[in-house]
Amino acid sequence: MRIPNLNNYLNSKAYEAQQALLLYGNNEGALQFHLDLIVQKFKQDGAIVETVSSLDDINFANELGLFDAPNQKTVTICRKVTGRDFPLLEKVLTSLDDSQKLILVGLNLGSKIKMVTFFQTAKTVGAVPSYDVSLPLLKDVILSALKQRDLTLPSEHIDILLETYSGSPLSLMTDMEKLELYLKTNGTIESQDLKQLMNGSVKLDVDQLIEGFVERSKEKVLRHGDVSLLEEEPYLILRSLIRQMITFCEFMSHRQFATSFAQAVSAMKTPLFFNTKPLFQRSESLWNLKLAAHGLRHLLRLEKRFKNGELSMLQFQSELCLFCR
Repeated sequence: MRIPNLNNYLNSKAYEAQQALLLYGNNEGALQFHLDLIVQKFKQDGAIVETVSSLDDINFANELGLFDAPNQKTVTICRKVTGRDFPLLEKVLTSLDDSQKLILVGLNLGSKIKMVTFFQTAKTVGAVPSYDVSLPLLKDVILSALKQRDLTLPSEHIDILLETYSGSPLSLMTDMEKLELYLKTNGTIESQDLKQLMNGSVKLDVDQLIEGFVERSKEKVLRHGDVSLLEEEPYLILRSLIRQMITFCEFMSHRQFATSFAQAVSAMKTPLFFNTKPLFQRSESLWNLKLAAHGLRHLLRLEKRFKNGELSMLQFQSELCLFCR
């Protein structure tokens, strides 16, 4: 089924009846923007979202683990699919059950190839053309973001936002956090100040980014700056995140049996530094061992994709937000 209006499609929850979605087009920014909207909707429905490098890495036949919840909704994202993946895709679709969804992203997939026409015509799947981000969709997203934050702007300010983000919509949600802070501090904003605020960026505080990930705080991750302005390589930040999550998983493995936070810490082989203890104590109720291990596996997949040159800066930031609430 071809999906010309993504916002209507998501609001109607038509995706619940479909096995898979294909995002295709020649605009990486539009692809990522559409993907972010879809992932956000699935996460609101309580689904666990993961990313794989290829269809070969998908295995829906695994038995439930000790910490797996029955009937847990899962969404698997596979980027960089090509027309040659269609035979394998047909096999993957037959293995999906009602709790499993698949999202494929194909940059530069032609609209006439077999995979795209299949997604455009079959009722059990959906095709999202991503050659650009339509202004009606962008306006709907802006108005929805303002409503969620209990913010109001005059129509001329909405027009400024449309003009600012029509060419680069990926930074919209990050900048909405800045706008929210500004309005809650100052009450109102002038047109010129709005332009400067939404066009300006600050450097990312790496420690705060890591802390925000462990706290599963999307607001905190995004609030501390623009990942494209990093002085450190994202790969090095990712390594720090992985080390922190390995320690956190060890902590959670003891915490499930311990009667107190202190007892879990004392049982760990890895020493827990003084400044890390408050972070883990704040975050322990936000994870279980299964979810923490899933988050660690996700980071390890990102590391592999970085090594293979398969991950852009924009995708890096988006992937980190998958585990945020």
